[in-house]
Amino acid sequence: MTLGDMIQDVRKLVNDTVVEYRWPDGDIAGYLRDAIIRLRVVRQVARFDDDGNPADESFPEDLASYTLTDVCSRWRQAFVYYAAARCLEIDAADTVNQSLAVDFMAKAEARFVT
Repeated sequence: MTLGDMIQDVRKLVNDTVVEYRWPDGDIAGYLRDAIIRLRVVRQVARFDDDGNPADESFPEDLASYTLTDVCSRWRQAFVYYAAARCLEIDAADTVNQSLAVDFMAKAEARFVT
């Protein structure tokens, strides 16, 4: 699984699937990176790989091709919810999007802690 794969999932969730995207890939990739960082703050186990070694904390310049080998795939949906929430937070004046952002962030946080 790569961040590039999840970018497409985020786009579907926020209904941004037509070229001339509202949110650039780089922005969404950054939000997904932030989700990984948030997970590592919330879940001690996410700070380590399967062998018990500290997880690689660095991210390459090309985030879209970054492979999430050191993060359990069970949090994939949480990452997508988190990134979708961050995208929709931009529309603070749009009450529907603001409500969706709050809902997506709550879902992400709930999945991070389970």
